[in-house]
Amino acid sequence: MMRGITTFESVQQALSETLNMTRGTTETQRARDLALALLVCKHLHDEHGVRPSPWERLAAAPQPLAQDDWGSRFENLAHDFRSQQWTDRIDAWWADAFAQLVEAASLTAKHLPKVPQIDLVGPFRELRLDFGSLTHRGLLGDIVEALLQRSAESSAGSAEHYTPLEVVQLLTELAQPHAGSRICDPFCGTGGTLVRSEEYVEERDEVEHGPLLYGQDVNPATYVLAAVNLYFHEASVGALKRGDALTDGELARTAYDMVLSVPPFGLRLRPDQVSAFSDSLPFGLVSERGSADLVLLQYMLGLVRERSGTVCTVVPHGVLFRDIPSERATRKAFLDADVIEAVIGLPPDLFHSTSIQTCVLVLRSPGGKALERRGKVLFVDASRAFRAAQGRNALRAENTARIVTAVRSYEDAEGFARVVDRGRLAANGDNLSVRRYVDSTPPPEPQDIRAHMVGGMPVAEIDAEAPLLRAYEIPISRLFLSREPDSPYMDFPPPERRFDAQGLAELARPQEARFRAAFEAWWSCAEANIVGILSAGRETDRPRDKLVRLRNELMSPFPSRLLEPGLLPEHVLVGALAEWWADARPSLRAWAERGQGAPLDTYLAPLREDMVGRLEAVVDRHRHELADTYQRWEQKYGLSFREIEAQLTGAPEAVVLHNPWSEQSAWDFGADDGGTAARRRQTAARIYDLIDTEKTVQAALAKLDVDEQLVLLPLVTDTSLDADRQVERCSMRDVVTTARRGAAPRFGEEPGGVPVVEARNLSERGLDLTQLRHLRAGSLPRPADRLQPGDVLVTGRFMAGRGYRAGVWREQLPVAACGSNVLRLTPDTARLNPDYLKAWLSQPSVRPRIEARARFTQRDLYDLSAARLLDVEIDLPAPPVQQRIAEEMAMLEEQRDLRFAQLSKLELIKKTLMEDLRSARTSVSYLD
Repeated sequence: MMRGITTFESVQQALSETLNMTRGTTETQRARDLALALLVCKHLHDEHGVRPSPWERLAAAPQPLAQDDWGSRFENLAHDFRSQQWTDRIDAWWADAFAQLVEAASLTAKHLPKVPQIDLVGPFRELRLDFGSLTHRGLLGDIVEALLQRSAESSAGSAEHYTPLEVVQLLTELAQPHAGSRICDPFCGTGGTLVRSEEYVEERDEVEHGPLLYGQDVNPATYVLAAVNLYFHEASVGALKRGDALTDGELARTAYDMVLSVPPFGLRLRPDQVSAFSDSLPFGLVSERGSADLVLLQYMLGLVRERSGTVCTVVPHGVLFRDIPSERATRKAFLDADVIEAVIGLPPDLFHSTSIQTCVLVLRSPGGKALERRGKVLFVDASRAFRAAQGRNALRAENTARIVTAVRSYEDAEGFARVVDRGRLAANGDNLSVRRYVDSTPPPEPQDIRAHMVGGMPVAEIDAEAPLLRAYEIPISRLFLSREPDSPYMDFPPPERRFDAQGLAELARPQEARFRAAFEAWWSCAEANIVGILSAGRETDRPRDKLVRLRNELMSPFPSRLLEPGLLPEHVLVGALAEWWADARPSLRAWAERGQGAPLDTYLAPLREDMVGRLEAVVDRHRHELADTYQRWEQKYGLSFREIEAQLTGAPEAVVLHNPWSEQSAWDFGADDGGTAARRRQTAARIYDLIDTEKTVQAALAKLDVDEQLVLLPLVTDTSLDADRQVERCSMRDVVTTARRGAAPRFGEEPGGVPVVEARNLSERGLDLTQLRHLRAGSLPRPADRLQPGDVLVTGRFMAGRGYRAGVWREQLPVAACGSNVLRLTPDTARLNPDYLKAWLSQPSVRPRIEARARFTQRDLYDLSAARLLDVEIDLPAPPVQQRIAEEMAMLEEQRDLRFAQLSKLELIKKTLMEDLRSARTSVSYLD
């Protein structure tokens, strides 16, 4: 970026240094207020050049000050902000808000760390913070938003009045504000909905003026944050007030086109609020007890009545269905007046300060609905549309896109949205619970008993996943073998020809390559548009007009080129592109305002890299869905009971003798003879036999434990052995080249990054890679931390009832790392066989030796030290003996895997039969 221009990173660094001075001495929100006060003072000094300025008073001392001096200096600044020299230059409510901010900062400054001197202003001294010196004019607004978000994430108490950005984005997309509209938030909190409303219009309309914004909040501290947020975003504010919107009536004197608001949840009305509303509630009387949610809805509808406007708001889910007579009557009045257009159920845990489930209501003034929507309400169940974020759930941009598309189309969508007419609502007692009309809960996993018993993959279950297979253009014949025509079942190929995750990735590769080629073609045009509009454009273009045109070229209409391969659904691509635009907008705005100022690749390469990263994360997630689907099918039906019978008896599958299941009656999966009671007795008899078979498998597993001990115990206990089995005892340091604990990973929220092997992935069966977590997308482990073939992984902590578990890395995945709860040993393969080391480490008889040398206590937990583990003496037979032992152990492990697979299958069949037994009708019948 140009020399002398203040960047986002430099301001962030200054704020971080200031916050570090307060760490551990004050609450998060107080430290935030101190940082904001410094930001405001420095900006006003640089922007207006008034002498003396509040900043000059702070920075006047020739050396750092003691904390008490800082407190008094901030305290004296409040008078400066209320003086005429500032009220003549900035609106009175800004000056008043800034005065309150420095008053709050003075309290924090008085409790700074107990050090002789500190320099609060130092980090900001060399920065220019006037709007003209920033990379783009919205930079300080972005800084404030980032600071508010960080404060909310670190302290739930400070998040009470902060609405997460993705919720604000949803409300704005649903409301679709436009230039010239009056937008009000009577419970504005930190002002997020108002800021985003103006940004929404600026991104879409080439107009001189955006919407006019009005806000109010009863909390003085929150009002100050809203003022700072709106000021640094240079928002067009009609009025920003401090006080109770329900009683002072100031906001109600203006008519509005839209109300976008997240009112406080669980609010109870005070007597003065009850009296203020008793004569102005057209949909229901005020109750002096209980929640005020329906009162707030009526209040917000009253604000848009004159201009036939819209209300988009978030309320607790209970508003929809609480069985209280007054609330039922109010809901009925809402429906009779036809003011409810959409009810959108949101996921739980969306907010930092509460875990309650909420919903979005889209309301229209009476008579304000479009003709085709009158007498109807759209219900959307988005309760499962989320990703896991830091300590809460969050909406993805693709989730928002799908919700907005459903509301704008106002059509049914299976398992997601449904339009319900007034008659049906009345028949349900005007209950507005979303789940009553549409339910996104996935159906229970189907279980085909015939396939469980005699083998086969139900075609019906394959057809249910047809869209996923079509997206990758994978013929069903590549995954399964056909039977006779029109058979309801197909067959799995032999185990050696079935697909693992890598095999499925190869099947997916051609379609993914077509998608990447489509992206490259789109990006080539996108680059041309970015350069053409931002670097050239019309001479009369304002920077914001360039951004509007660029956004329209890139995103409106959605680039069909990315949809042509058919790999990803449209709402997923819309979400990825929207997230990219939101992150790219500051740099694009800086380009539009200041010109290129650097080689093109300096701008274009990061933009392309960001977009590629987002799309690759989505493609990875989609590919994981394909692999998970196939793996689920194989776990259910890849091993039939008929095969288990054959494995237990050693007889061919077609001739299984001397087995209680085969000796009794044949299975019949189509007949429906006999009474329910008789059929249940037959099912119960089969469950008894199934339990007997489980005991047979469990006995075989126990014998394998004995066989394993027979292989290894002579090595670690006998003092005299045959010459060819003579054992040397040496330090592991002599035969292990490296031993290190894995790095503490920063896990991502999506499976797009490098997989990490953790202690939970080490089981008595070795490595279990079915539940891997992943590093953040784009985050690569250091070369030294990457797993290499032959590495032996050991649990770094004693696991109660399990001891220490070990596994050998055989490059099961192209790249992987291990977590901090796993020790990674690299043996000298010329002297130590990795499989022998893994078997030796897992031996219960070796455990005391390991614990005596390598175990240490940490927070009352027993951990292993990688360095101390090298001091443990290992029993080391000759390499040929190690190889023979490893082969014997591998055979036992293979048999163990088979027994565990049998037990898992038997448990699944037993569970299915138990559910069948409890049902009103059984789905399986038998022929004697």
